[in-house]
Amino acid sequence: MTDRSIPPPCTPARPCDQHRTCHRCACLRQAHIADQAELIEAAHGPLWLSVLVPTANTMAAIKALRASIIRRGIAPAGLWTVETGTKFGALHLNILSPKPHPLKIPYARTYSERIQACTRVAAAYISKQTGMPTPQQYAGHLYGTWGRIHDILTAPDAPPLVQGAALEHILTGKQGPTPPPPAPYCSFTDTTPPTLTREQYAAIARRHLPNLYAAAAHLEHVTILPTPAK
Repeated sequence: MTDRSIPPPCTPARPCDQHRTCHRCACLRQAHIADQAELIEAAHGPLWLSVLVPTANTMAAIKALRASIIRRGIAPAGLWTVETGTKFGALHLNILSPKPHPLKIPYARTYSERIQACTRVAAAYISKQTGMPTPQQYAGHLYGTWGRIHDILTAPDAPPLVQGAALEHILTGKQGPTPPPPAPYCSFTDTTPPTLTREQYAAIARRHLPNLYAAAAHLEHVTILPTPAK
């Protein structure tokens, strides 16, 4: 009889998704967030990093701050992460967006800087495993995105795999099950996937991207993989 209290081992084919405790999954999460940042940059241009630290070091304060920023629409697209300080454990909100944070908030300290180096590195840095708060300190989602699906579909430099994963993430609010390559700072041994036929890839895509396929069926001039023959 299997003890369900023991989590299954984490493997490349079956990640455990325990980002706070599993180094492999934390790396995959960094890569996913870095992919999102590159997608936004390809569609909207150079990004800014804004850091907002609420006066109250609570989950409620972070959620209220995040809702206020997104509701006021500081940029057409962007992503956010929640981290905790390594020294004093102060919760703060990181935002990557095409515009700096222009607002002065009386209940939070704010800082904005245009990214001068690699956007992917910046995104990986604000989603590092050591910055994740404990579930007791913050039990909500630790990152998210906002923006228009059309902008991602028309991004000229984004790989199709990244576009598909990003769109499915937006449509479902969850990360897709197929992990992207690891972000900078992380490395581990992985296996090379076997070569599949187009029909097999189509079946995998339909299984992992159901919402994207449903949405694409109603759009004109959108090419998707064919349904495999039965």
